[in-house]
Amino acid sequence: MAASKTVALFSRLSLEGGEEAEDYWRALVVSSLLGLFEHCGPDGDNVNILLRDTGSNPGDAIDKFLKVELDDEGGIDAIVGPSLSAVAVPLSTLAGVRGVPTISFSATSRDLSPDSLFARVLPSDAETAIALCAMLNKKGVGNVALVFTDDDYGTAYRDALDDACTSLDINVFATSFQQGSDTSIKFAMDYIKGLGLNIVITVAFSESLKEIFDHKASDEQVFIGSDAVTIDGLETLVAEDPEYWGAFVESKVMRIQATGYNEGQAYKDMEARWTKLAENATLLEFFNEKLASANASLVDAAFFNETLDGMHGYIPFAYDASRTVCSSILNSSSVRQADWKSKVEAGTALWQSIVDNEFAGVSGNVRIDAETGTRNVDSSNFVMERFSIGSSIAAVPAAYYFGSDGWAFETSANLTLPPDVDVHLEANFITAGANGASVALAVLLILWSLGLIVFTWLKRKTRILSRAQPTILISFLMGVAISSCSLFFVGIEDVDGFSQEFQNFSCMAVFWFWSIGTVLTFGALTAKLYRIYRIFHNKALRRIHITNMHLYTALGVVVAVDVLILTVWTAVDPLTWERAVQSEDRFNNPTITYGQCTSERETIFMAILFTYTFALFIVGAVFSFMVRNTPSEFQESTHIVISLVSQVQLYCLGFLILFIFPKMNSLARFMVMTLVIFFNNLLLTLVIYVPKFVAMYNNTNRANSLNSFSQQHATSQQHHQAKAIGPSSRIKPQRSSATDLVRSEVQSGASPPLYELRHYPSSLEGFNRRDASVQVCFHSGHLESDVQTQLFPESILHEADEDASSGSGSAPVDAPDDDDDEEPSSFVQTIVEASVATEDSGNVTDNEEDGDDGDDEASTDNTGRDSHDRDADGTSGSQLALSIA
Repeated sequence: MAASKTVALFSRLSLEGGEEAEDYWRALVVSSLLGLFEHCGPDGDNVNILLRDTGSNPGDAIDKFLKVELDDEGGIDAIVGPSLSAVAVPLSTLAGVRGVPTISFSATSRDLSPDSLFARVLPSDAETAIALCAMLNKKGVGNVALVFTDDDYGTAYRDALDDACTSLDINVFATSFQQGSDTSIKFAMDYIKGLGLNIVITVAFSESLKEIFDHKASDEQVFIGSDAVTIDGLETLVAEDPEYWGAFVESKVMRIQATGYNEGQAYKDMEARWTKLAENATLLEFFNEKLASANASLVDAAFFNETLDGMHGYIPFAYDASRTVCSSILNSSSVRQADWKSKVEAGTALWQSIVDNEFAGVSGNVRIDAETGTRNVDSSNFVMERFSIGSSIAAVPAAYYFGSDGWAFETSANLTLPPDVDVHLEANFITAGANGASVALAVLLILWSLGLIVFTWLKRKTRILSRAQPTILISFLMGVAISSCSLFFVGIEDVDGFSQEFQNFSCMAVFWFWSIGTVLTFGALTAKLYRIYRIFHNKALRRIHITNMHLYTALGVVVAVDVLILTVWTAVDPLTWERAVQSEDRFNNPTITYGQCTSERETIFMAILFTYTFALFIVGAVFSFMVRNTPSEFQESTHIVISLVSQVQLYCLGFLILFIFPKMNSLARFMVMTLVIFFNNLLLTLVIYVPKFVAMYNNTNRANSLNSFSQQHATSQQHHQAKAIGPSSRIKPQRSSATDLVRSEVQSGASPPLYELRHYPSSLEGFNRRDASVQVCFHSGHLESDVQTQLFPESILHEADEDASSGSGSAPVDAPDDDDDEEPSSFVQTIVEASVATEDSGNVTDNEEDGDDGDDEASTDNTGRDSHDRDADGTSGSQLALSIA
């Protein structure tokens, strides 16, 4: 009974011009036929075995497939082969549509897909490229040239090599040629000659090798061929000029390919009986019958002896491909029907059975990855070979790559490669010197900020700094320091020598440090202005409690929002570093590149981040305008406005320059970003602190002059005070003075209890309001005596309305009511200005510690009584310095 299943063997037996292919290709066919005979049974018993020559023409292969598939009864159940990737790609695609699985033993292109029911028992070019690049990396090679045939096989190999070598920081400069065109080959080799590279990887068949070698750049060049380089092809080349080409091939030509060589018993058995196959008459008759059907030369004992070296090549894979097909097809119960759907279902089931079949084959342990249809790399072996010239050319293994173990050892054959050559590629890296300058500027800014922090803390109790809220200033300086840290990363991601992981980290680190630092800087200033606004714009004269904790909480919320934006950005779509290509040569090789940080949604997140930061600038500018009339010693609205305007100008100028410079000008763009950040942060600190330095210097001299004046007139002032006022009991001994009330209340963060001031004018009834001074008795826990007299300038007393009887003395003086036209802030300002004379009379200088740290809190009940929290030293009472922590 005739067999119901058919297996067709498609392989290369002739060249494109009709000449017979090398013996190597026939050896692959014989090995595959041997596997079919031994595992499917004699032809016709269980499976019909067909042999078709594909040559080098995909069109011929497709025609022969359709003739068998459409004309013969039952068609084809499975294909073993084809041997060339250029043929396998279209043939397997058409066969897959017809539901015919294709199992190849030498087609290595990674373009072959399991979607077309394709599988192979050897590794693909992708795995071979990984092994080759690992070897180059081990030898310290950084730049290689690649010349490849412009077909599916060549382009797929190029892509695989580029991916594998790029991951190891090896640059691949590739150029293609048209097979059979000497002009095209010369054109490609001229490009490589211009690069001056010493290592050239050739993905070309033997018939093109002579033209490639003829156009070599120098005698230093070494050529590493793919599996397409055969012994027969090299022998043809050497035969033209044995002395020259023999020496060249022996010293300058190598080959890397997957190898069937292994230490398994099946391989040893196959190697031992290969040369004895001609002794088996049945097998020899079977081989020659099939070869004759494909118009190929017959084989004899000499053929097997001459092709024994093929055991190190693909001969074991050809045998295993037939074995796995036979095993699956004989175990399959499905039968192809006439309708297309049933054919596809049966073919898919057969393909799945093939890829699931694991066995110890001649080529080693065969395991096929179902997702790729390719032999698992862990079960694949590779060999790097050199060639020896004698009576014949022999391939000599120089190194083996055994699966996951990598390049396990090198043999006695020398695997010396020429020295690596640097290729002139305009990569636009940021120089180490420029990056060092950026780091130096960052260090200077950080040290400057830390120095100001120490200065602020040490001088926190002096008048100038205490009124400027030193703890808020420290937060401001911390923001400047954090923002300056971005200079460490602003260009380091594009400096040659850093890992990809660190470059990716640097891309996001720039925004983390800059954004958080900027938000903290202006958040602190805005919080400070907010406190001043609430205190000095309290029109209702109500008690307002704004402690440092309130400000820090608000500041924490502002920073937390910024951190949230950055966290979402980092988690969802972080910036990553990549090298973009600015221009390419005629072979699509990059000539100008530049580094950049990029992500898919970077524009969205940058817009959110900059909008939030700009909104904070606007809020700060608004509060600066609202407190513009407040004494400058309590706030820096003018200075903050200057810094805001300057910062906007710097960033606008910086961004404008960045747009002017093209992206490939990495150094110029880097310097602009560095200088903008540096000068912006430096300007912020100078604008805030230089006026304080000047004020502290000037006020020290003024305070010394006022103290001298007070001492000279102390005696005469006491005389006038005694006449102007009676017993001290006439004034409530609750606080030291109205000025001290304002000082302590503003210092603690609360609004001054201005209603208390109304008790003072009523207590002064009957005294001449035009007297140069009045006596005010007060109690202070900081003084040794319970009663002390000081001058209180008349400027704090407001003019009373004129009575009809002007000669009876002065009318009562009262503080402004809630409905008065005068702004409360001006009333407070009058008292604040008067405090200078009061403090000077107490011999307090700007550089003395004239108050506590400013963390005290004042509280006033509804009856007008005040109580102070205890100081750190246990004393209580009013303070002589107006201080805001």
